[in-house]
Amino acid sequence: MLDRSSSESGTEEYGRDPREVSATVDPRRAWDAAGRVTPDEVDGLEAAADAPDRFACPASGEAVDVVRAVGVREELVDGPDEPLDDVYPQAYAIAREEYDAPLPAYYTTSDAIAEFDAVLDVIGETTYWDLDTDTLATEETASSDEVGGDAVRALNPAWRESESEASVLVFESGTIWDADTERVLDVVRFAALDAGIIDAPNDELAGGAFTDAYRATREEYGAPLPRWDPAEDGARELTPQLPPAKELLDARDVSGVDTDALDEARAEVEELIREAATDDGSPTIVTALPATGKTTGTVKTARNRPLSYLAPRKELQAQALDKAERWGVDARILPVFSDERVDDGILAAATSHVREGGKDRLRDRWSLVANALDGASEGDRDVDVEDLFTDDEGDEEVTLDRPTCPTADGDHGPAWALVVHVARRLGYTPREIHTQAQGLFGAELPCADGETCEYSAGWEHASDADDPADLLVGSYVHAHVPSVRTAYSRDARGRVETAPRAVVLDEFVGDAFAREFDELADDHATWLARSLRDDVDDRRDVYQRELGADEWVRAWLRGEGGDDDRVDGALASLRRVRDLFDAREGVGEIREEVDAELLRQLDVAEALDAVHDDPVGAYRELTAALDALDPEQPGAGLEKWIRPAVVDPLADATVSGTVTPGIDSVDVDALPVTGDLRRLVVSALDAVREGADAAPARLDAAATALQGGREGCRRLAAWADDGYAHPDAHHLLEAIIADSDDPGTSRVHTDAWAFDDRATDGTALDVVDTHGRATTVLDRNGHGAVLHNPPARTGAGGGDVPLVGLDATGRAELWSVALGEDVTVDDIHDDPAERAAFLEDALDLRVLRAADRPRYYEGSPASKDTDGDVALLEAIAEEYAGIDAPRERGGEPVTVGRPAAITTKSVREVLENDERLDDVVSTWENYGNVKGSNELGSQQLAAILGCQHYGDHEIERFAALAGEEVDTDRGTGRGADLAYGSELADAYLRHMREDQTMQAILRFARGDSGATVVARTSALREDLPTVGRAQVAETWSETATTIARHYRTLGREFTTADVREAVDVGPRQVRRVLAELADAGYIRRVEEAPGRATTYERVDEPGAGEVELPDRGEAVAATGHTATNVPYTWNVRVFGGETTPSAGDPASPTRVTHAPPAPDTVDGVEPPG
Repeated sequence: MLDRSSSESGTEEYGRDPREVSATVDPRRAWDAAGRVTPDEVDGLEAAADAPDRFACPASGEAVDVVRAVGVREELVDGPDEPLDDVYPQAYAIAREEYDAPLPAYYTTSDAIAEFDAVLDVIGETTYWDLDTDTLATEETASSDEVGGDAVRALNPAWRESESEASVLVFESGTIWDADTERVLDVVRFAALDAGIIDAPNDELAGGAFTDAYRATREEYGAPLPRWDPAEDGARELTPQLPPAKELLDARDVSGVDTDALDEARAEVEELIREAATDDGSPTIVTALPATGKTTGTVKTARNRPLSYLAPRKELQAQALDKAERWGVDARILPVFSDERVDDGILAAATSHVREGGKDRLRDRWSLVANALDGASEGDRDVDVEDLFTDDEGDEEVTLDRPTCPTADGDHGPAWALVVHVARRLGYTPREIHTQAQGLFGAELPCADGETCEYSAGWEHASDADDPADLLVGSYVHAHVPSVRTAYSRDARGRVETAPRAVVLDEFVGDAFAREFDELADDHATWLARSLRDDVDDRRDVYQRELGADEWVRAWLRGEGGDDDRVDGALASLRRVRDLFDAREGVGEIREEVDAELLRQLDVAEALDAVHDDPVGAYRELTAALDALDPEQPGAGLEKWIRPAVVDPLADATVSGTVTPGIDSVDVDALPVTGDLRRLVVSALDAVREGADAAPARLDAAATALQGGREGCRRLAAWADDGYAHPDAHHLLEAIIADSDDPGTSRVHTDAWAFDDRATDGTALDVVDTHGRATTVLDRNGHGAVLHNPPARTGAGGGDVPLVGLDATGRAELWSVALGEDVTVDDIHDDPAERAAFLEDALDLRVLRAADRPRYYEGSPASKDTDGDVALLEAIAEEYAGIDAPRERGGEPVTVGRPAAITTKSVREVLENDERLDDVVSTWENYGNVKGSNELGSQQLAAILGCQHYGDHEIERFAALAGEEVDTDRGTGRGADLAYGSELADAYLRHMREDQTMQAILRFARGDSGATVVARTSALREDLPTVGRAQVAETWSETATTIARHYRTLGREFTTADVREAVDVGPRQVRRVLAELADAGYIRRVEEAPGRATTYERVDEPGAGEVELPDRGEAVAATGHTATNVPYTWNVRVFGGETTPSAGDPASPTRVTHAPPAPDTVDGVEPPG
């Protein structure tokens, strides 16, 4: 913002003190503000002895400004005479942000386009005095004393008839006031009215109208607003530069995929996977490149060693099944709970109803339907199951014949379908929904009543010892199931044997094994605490009752509740009665299947009948009868059924015939239990006394719950009545009561990530190692938690299971966190150079780098240079599409088609709808939807636009799983220099930036053909074959060049009229060009008094400009060309020799945002001309 004079003499100024604005785009205003800050406005810095309004240099005591004082204090420079140069922005930012100096935020173009809020900031600080009044259709009709009151200008508005011709007033501050509507007009709205974009001050100014008004304010009326061009703006002069196609093709002697080299690599990868699948030590992450056969090697290994292949998408699972069929591998797809998805709104409403009303709502199914569906009533039985389900928006084109639960799929009606899906949402596994149905729903599932549940049968088939599968195929979640980690078979005597089944995880799993809780996390922990202590009533009690010092609570959480003497006897009684029920069940099955006469001949009939009333006597008689049995006697083989089905559980129930099992000795009042745990024990005892059918299930649940630990909590939750019961509550409670000094406990503070969406300063977290391999991240502000629970590494028989990860860009630091243990990374190539050479020589992949900075493309597309992307795509299609190149080495050349393009989803949506690209791009894809996909493998030409950065919050979240804190203040740099002060966080940054870029590029290196990929990002790993450079240059137009040449002949100062005759364009365009040159720092406005033409003067050494041109100046110096409309020929080339340059690459400039450049440095090149 520039100060404006009110008279020709310039004695009366209406510009504000530069310290009073919150943001500016004028570096001189920022410098001026720094010079006006006084010591009494800043803490921690002394005043100079001889100049009390200035600061004492911490090194010499000399009088300096605040930025210099901070620079010396922070050891950015040594003393008052050392140039600040490149550290000026950092010192300015520190003075403003850490010393609270009253300095405005400084916005350059790159700042402003990074966040639209910055644009709004600057609009708010721009005033009438910043406008070129010569361009206004609105007339100034009075000034200074001619205007009444505090106003200093009166205006006759161009947008309406004004009787007074003075109904718009301008005040000393530059504020514009419309008297007719009694509202303040910001400069953009004022410009919109003046230009006729809107008709009245109260009209809506949004969308395209706002864009047009903003551009007019900046370009037509001269306001110093930063460039902010939405994607549809094509006004800039953009010149994409690419190496000529002939040069690119001639750089190599051969083209096409080398199938021989590829076959050799695939054989090596198969051997590598075979070895990894037998290593039960630390997990092995195989980072072999695409097309080298990682999935094929896994499938072929399963022919000789049972494996489970787990992948995140159906597409990958289908590929594995197809490969298994091709290579003669017996593969089975693992069951999933349901292929149907309940509408999110219905499921959320039903879940909320259960939370608030109690879990017994699951046992009143139709009432739940009535509360979840609009328009349904409790007595309404006409609801169709299709009313519940919604179309799945996943990879619908891939269909897998997976076993599913018919109840969950709606085969037994909408009420049953809804309650089982709600139970799943509440945290219960599909297995628990089937095995604990009595507790959850008060009845067995209909799919278990007289028919075979496909879901359950699918798991039986997967673990069939008589017909074992070579390969099991499923998703990451299946890794938690023991039978997926176990190979079953039978020995020569027909006994079931178990062995470890290696697990292979395709792609980086990230936080797939993490579950996030919302603000109900503390409520779940409170529910469990109320079951263990009678002095806990609410959340506050959980934190204040010192539960961590209670040995009973600690023992229960460890799964050692039976170590408490008060519990031990009750557990023994409950278990003996439960064993008696097992023995009785065995008797019933034998009686049903075996002829009664045969049992009498074996002398066991009466003893079997006595099991119900005299278990001790029955045990003794059965034992004696079976011991005396002649092996040759007909029917003697029944002994092998009677002993395990009846005698063994009867032995446990009677303690080998010495104790009559019963519940009379169980004193519930003596147990240290309350809440749902007490109710479960009482209900189990009542069920036994009443002879209820559910007695065995209740006994089993009560005994398991009393013992505690993981299984105890999950079983208690299934049978609980409280709506906030949760099967993972033990993790949450353990995290809450953990002492900060406990091993495996740490405190982490975040800046960007918080569970509360309203939080602006992050949060504080406790990271606690809880049960088994789990880590719980608990928000100390009570807004949520994350439970990270990697799968166990043991099979059903207890043996260690080999674990293999397949990830072409795998990083050990990240996989170690994801799996909860150290990992080993292995590859068939020894270093990045070998990998890059293989990609280029064997897979014929060539990458052209078309940017000197990462170009983060997440977020709003309005802040991205989509015009440059359009220009680049057009140039790629024009230069490379249509040339001939072979797909395979020695093959016939084929014509290269139009390019495919990969970018972020939001930018893709803009570009895909840009008419300029209708006949330019053949295929669009977005990051996150291409990893592991082969669909783009046949494309020979492609572009990657920008890179990904998920946000600081994602980095902090992942680092928190490892108990690490992250520095997000950008003090170490931005762009390519961005770092977080943590090896793990920096590894995650490279994962989402360089690794995801590489994964996108590798979609075009699947072995089907070679490919040329132009990447408009500098986020390229060193193992990519970067064979050349490209560029998108923002060039000066011919009009700007002509004007610049002309004004240099006019002397020091000139006006618009002086240069207008040199070009064949209108006066408005001349003013726009001069404004651009002024914004870039080549000329300066020196006189803008009302009624007089604007005067400009040349700047010998331009200051901070809007367009970043230092690299361009270096290019000019290097090639001897002028800087006007000159392509970047110096770096648009194909490299010779090594594929990836390093030392010769220009570094991206590092700049601290919201801080201006040093006032005595040059940030630009010679102006056009």
